[in-house]
Amino acid sequence: MTVQERSSGLSMASIRTSGAYHKLFAFSGLLALFVLFSLASPNFLQTSNVLAILQATAVNGVLAIAATIVIITGGIDLSVGTLMTFCAVVVGVVLTNMGMPLPLGILAGILTGAASGMGRLLARNMANAGARIAAIDLDEGGLA
Repeated sequence: MTVQERSSGLSMASIRTSGAYHKLFAFSGLLALFVLFSLASPNFLQTSNVLAILQATAVNGVLAIAATIVIITGGIDLSVGTLMTFCAVVVGVVLTNMGMPLPLGILAGILTGAASGMGRLLARNMANAGARIAAIDLDEGGLA
């Protein structure tokens, strides 16, 4: 063990088992893709393109934060992506087909998500009361 490892309290074995290599590898891959696309197209590094990429990934970032909170609290919910897509479709239908203003479209999406949560809660309560519920996402304890 080197003097630096002793002073920091980190050994190579603890770094390997902590998953730091995996994180470094993923970040290195991201940087390699960034360099590759920058060399492939002179338009890649333009401000408008970088902003478009950030806007396109913002929804996934918000969902990742929400999913992280769910996983940390001990739950796992695989329906987040599907529900997000369904709510987005409802917003799109309200805005385009019905011609409603943006605030009503956003409200429709929020209400759709809330109705889904209430339906899930109702199904869970009914299952706890003894009702037989046909569900796809069951865990070993019953309704997930």
